[in-house]
Amino acid sequence: MDITLLTIILVASLVLAPLVLLVISGQLIRSRMHLPAPTRRGKRDLQSLEDALVEFFARSKASSCILTVLAARGKPVGFNALVEQIRVEEERRRDDEELPKSALRTVLMILQVVRLIDMNRDGFSLTELGREVYRRMTS
Repeated sequence: MDITLLTIILVASLVLAPLVLLVISGQLIRSRMHLPAPTRRGKRDLQSLEDALVEFFARSKASSCILTVLAARGKPVGFNALVEQIRVEEERRRDDEELPKSALRTVLMILQVVRLIDMNRDGFSLTELGREVYRRMTS
């Protein structure tokens, strides 16, 4: 096997595995928002996976800033306006490190794949799942 192909497979698996876990966790939260609670043991197992998803986004500086700004606005926000609001949020948090725009674009794509945010012609907005994750982050 060619070393280049092996490297590509390794890198792809390192990127796709966490992304798949995030998508699955998001699906669990979404399905539990509308269905009756599962059995006691199953509920505890699923709850820990959901908590891990919420904790991941809460500890991610870029994700938490984006979710905070979108939750506060309550309506779609264009990319440039979102970046400006994130800068304001960083100043409010007294964070000295400014997130680069390229990192924000990447995090926005991840949040879209996990279906926490949606993008249309008016800009970015929180989905129902995104509002639920934000609510859990802040409670």
